[in-house]
Amino acid sequence: MPSEDLFATAAANARKPAFVAALERCAAFDDSSSSLAAFMALHPRDQMLTHSLAEHRHADIALSQYFSIGIQQYRMLAQLIETCFGDAKNDIHVLDFACGFGRLLRFLRCGFPGMKIHASEVQRDALDFCAAQFGVSAIPSAFDPKEFRPGRSFDVIWVASLFSHLPQGLFEEWLRVLLSSLDERGVLCFSARALPAAHSDAQATLLYSPDSENPELGAQHYGTTYVDPRWVRDLVENRFGDGMKMHYMPRALANEQDLYLVSRRTLVRLPDKGPWGWLDVRKRASDGRVELQGWAADLDTLQPALVEIRADNATLQIGPSIERPDVAAVFGDSGLEKSGWRADARIGENHVEIFSVSAKQQRNLIYAGAIS
Repeated sequence: MPSEDLFATAAANARKPAFVAALERCAAFDDSSSSLAAFMALHPRDQMLTHSLAEHRHADIALSQYFSIGIQQYRMLAQLIETCFGDAKNDIHVLDFACGFGRLLRFLRCGFPGMKIHASEVQRDALDFCAAQFGVSAIPSAFDPKEFRPGRSFDVIWVASLFSHLPQGLFEEWLRVLLSSLDERGVLCFSARALPAAHSDAQATLLYSPDSENPELGAQHYGTTYVDPRWVRDLVENRFGDGMKMHYMPRALANEQDLYLVSRRTLVRLPDKGPWGWLDVRKRASDGRVELQGWAADLDTLQPALVEIRADNATLQIGPSIERPDVAAVFGDSGLEKSGWRADARIGENHVEIFSVSAKQQRNLIYAGAIS
């Protein structure tokens, strides 16, 4: 667990106007949106954030990672909502199921202030926090899917990183329950980890380990799960779906989890995955020069992404050109062999913002914070 001081630093830095502006630049809210500044409270028991703080031991690195994932989820969900519902989006009901402490909800509430947003979570302190901070309708969840009674159907159900933690029985039962909670033309979006290649044979379905970043939930309910997409498709289209079709987007979320989109409607356009990246080196020399180095990728084209650096009220754009065979190996695509980038510049202020920029000019946050 991170120290209380480290979390306090992260919570304070998240509210800084420069950090909020960096997130809004990535989210690309329209003129009808609310200010994100009102939704930047963090909870000290947010496992997604505390796990990152404990791993990196640096408030700004952990914050940047935590929020970059939230931005990517928001952008994909926003595209799906606009594509499926267009001008009727303020009349739909959207459920963020297994919402945690609201990593996505703050962006969703800000970007769609008129939409009917619901949150469901088995952790009661998380659900209470989301209801109070983001003004969403709270629906208690349960460990037993049979006890989930939302009292209505939904046009969109979003489930990030729950099915990637469920044992087989709960995986199947929650999938059945959530599909039955959809409106006739609704869409269920959920993420899961793909089976490693060594296990992807004709007999493989699901692998489950009791280990996870949230042991408080109990290994019988929550661990680490890998599934075969073919098995998931069979569950959706042949067992539980009642005329539904599944669209599969491999490694769509943070290049780690696959995204499954399930609906009776025909999805004519799948959401863009957008840009991604990481900062490996952040050093200031005694003469004031700063060295920054990392990698950036466009997850849709699997080509290097442009890097944008903002500091001292100036903007610098860099095209990746450094050999990064390690990145190409992780992505499994030789197109990213030169996805590395490096910047060496004199920066006076102790703050820098670094973004990856896709071919469609979408931005995501690589890092925002101190450079000392």
